Amino acid sequence: RGIFKLFRLGKKLRRYNFDKIVDFQSNRKSHMLSAFSFPRESYGFDNGKWSFLLTSPVKGYQPNIPAVTQQFQILEKLGISSQESQHLELWPYEKDKVYVKNLLESEWIGPTSKIVGINIAASEKWKTKNWPIEHIARVCDLLAVKHIRVIITGMNKDRALANHLLSIARSKPAIFVGKTDVLQLAALIKRCKVFLSPDSAPLHIAAAMQVPVIAFFGPTSSTRHAPPAKKIVVLERKLTCSPCYSPRCKILTHACMKDITPEEVVKQIELLLKENS
Repeated sequence: RGIFKLFRLGKKLRRYNFDKIVDFQSNRKSHMLSAFSFPRESYGFDNGKWSFLLTSPVKGYQPNIPAVTQQFQILEKLGISSQESQHLELWPYEKDKVYVKNLLESEWIGPTSKIVGINIAASEKWKTKNWPIEHIARVCDLLAVKHIRVIITGMNKDRALANHLLSIARSKPAIFVGKTDVLQLAALIKRCKVFLSPDSAPLHIAAAMQVPVIAFFGPTSSTRHAPPAKKIVVLERKLTCSPCYSPRCKILTHACMKDITPEEVVKQIELLLKENS
């Protein structure tokens, strides 16, 4: 935070003598950081957020289009054209797959187990993106009756939330919160038949691993932020107040997420499992 800290960071980046900087964030701070880094060329959107600091601002900024399509508007300025099929990719190493195999076996989950993964929360800032923990517990219990193993993913910050989940769920989902890095998480999600997540990084990781996903959207727009996935079910309530893009619910009900019921989610899980059986 603060212009002087940005300047100091830019000074560190200047040591690398970058030829080009591509700024996908395209806000005031990122434009300032690009300028302080002194690249020969810098690219980002001409969106009125101090884009004059860029050497090559890209006109035609459209805020309400999918992120990948939007970002290719910048890349095309560098001669990188979008392909007909835009999709995400990640490449876990063999060591990541071995780590995940051992992790699953520690919870008595073998290669033939039918696994559904649930990302327990979004970032610390965006608690409004989270699906209620009581709903997650209910889904775990409903799936356990159907002999489907549930695994819970998340970051270290989510450990208390995971413990709360265990305290209210009758079933015992496997908790892998804080136990993976990005590529290990990708390998873990690949073992799932279906993956559930609010608008967060693991949602995009699941799309990159071509795993069917159920995405919860409320305070943010699925039109802008849903990943290009092979198979995605978006659960989103079109309320008058959503998308609000607020880290706090202004009407104090969190209805955009609470109104997505566990029974509705389980029905969608069953449909995806049936399609991929």
